[in-house]
Amino acid sequence: MSQNSSFPYVSHKELETTVHEALASEKFWAWLLIALTIAMAAYWVHYFGPVMPFWGAGIFLFVIWLQGSNVDIPEGILVENAPPEKLGKYTAEQLHAIVREISESFWEKEVPNVYLVDETSEAMAAVVNVDILNFIKPWNAIYIGPYLLHTLEEDELKAVLSHEMCHFSLHYNFWMRYFYLKIVIFAVWVTVAISYLYHWTSGWFVGQNWIVKLVLAYVVLKLGQFMLNVSLGIIAVWTSRADSQEVEALCDFEAARRYGLLSVVNVLLKTGTRQEIFTALLAQFSPDAERPVEGLVEATAHEVEGANTEERQQMVHNQAVAMQAAYLKLNEILPYEFLTMEEAAPYIDEAVRTGMNEAEAERYQHASKQMLRWLEHDTHIANRQLDRVEYETFIEELKNNPDKPLFYISEEMDEDLAAEAEHPTFRNRILFLEYNKEEFA
Repeated sequence: MSQNSSFPYVSHKELETTVHEALASEKFWAWLLIALTIAMAAYWVHYFGPVMPFWGAGIFLFVIWLQGSNVDIPEGILVENAPPEKLGKYTAEQLHAIVREISESFWEKEVPNVYLVDETSEAMAAVVNVDILNFIKPWNAIYIGPYLLHTLEEDELKAVLSHEMCHFSLHYNFWMRYFYLKIVIFAVWVTVAISYLYHWTSGWFVGQNWIVKLVLAYVVLKLGQFMLNVSLGIIAVWTSRADSQEVEALCDFEAARRYGLLSVVNVLLKTGTRQEIFTALLAQFSPDAERPVEGLVEATAHEVEGANTEERQQMVHNQAVAMQAAYLKLNEILPYEFLTMEEAAPYIDEAVRTGMNEAEAERYQHASKQMLRWLEHDTHIANRQLDRVEYETFIEELKNNPDKPLFYISEEMDEDLAAEAEHPTFRNRILFLEYNKEEFA
């Protein structure tokens, strides 16, 4: 959260005010950037259009195509086309009915498509809301992975889908909804930058020998790279947003208001348990157990004393290759059903062996962490969920152990990573709901 916030002990109304202010600020800067881009495009047409109309149009369309092909939208299959065994406890008709019910609770006229992301074993749920372009592809959709469909009870599933609908209907920010404007804006900026580069350097090559031309070409390429990075940096600053954690907390609140505090908490606990399993795998390939991915390159590069740069780079490369192979293997073999860390250990070991076979990497056997295990409070282990009485005991221990991570997850153990993460820690999300429970008691 923002550093001046008292989160998680802050009311949802205060948080809503913060998010609404951020949305208003974001829209102001967005329209300012759009206006500036229109002015730049008009300037290009006037100044460069008569000189390089076809080159300019070609550059513009090429950048549009390049950026458009890299749009980060989940891939999945419509639930009505999905294998029934991957839908867990639900049918396609039930999922559509649930999404329709949730859409109506948000006064949303459009009912999103429902997609199954069947190539992941993680606790995955996401939403896309794209205005105008939905006729090209049914992008307006909720995406969900099989793990949640296999492990969540109906109220829990409604809670997680309600969280996603909150993003879709209330807090899906300007640049996510109008992502295609970012593509056009970037294409305009790159076209103008390259046009100026061509204008400034074209005369340098006339009359030069081939050696000088090669040197000049290298300098021009480096200058072009610099201008491209500047364009990217400016647009990134103008389109960045600093309140994503607040938005996540608010969407948890909306889900709890509709389907109950316990439903959302149990979703968070099952999600965190799954994420903990994947983090435990990645930690096997990193010297830094508390920052397994972020600390991999820096920590591994210093592991071999006296090794030259090339040897260190090779070691880092091998660790990364092994980690990726192990992750893909675990994603493939991990059952969709709920597993504790202990139950997942054989699958983690098999995945690690796959990674080690893929590259000559090192495995790190870190000491096991003694985390606050929510399952210790669950007297109905087969259900994998807390009831009201169990929740009260659990939440008291959570409050009384402020420095004890809830899960073996990097963000739970490292304050810097927690501050940078897109989502609040699971512990803070639960404590925020507890602090505001009177609103949906």
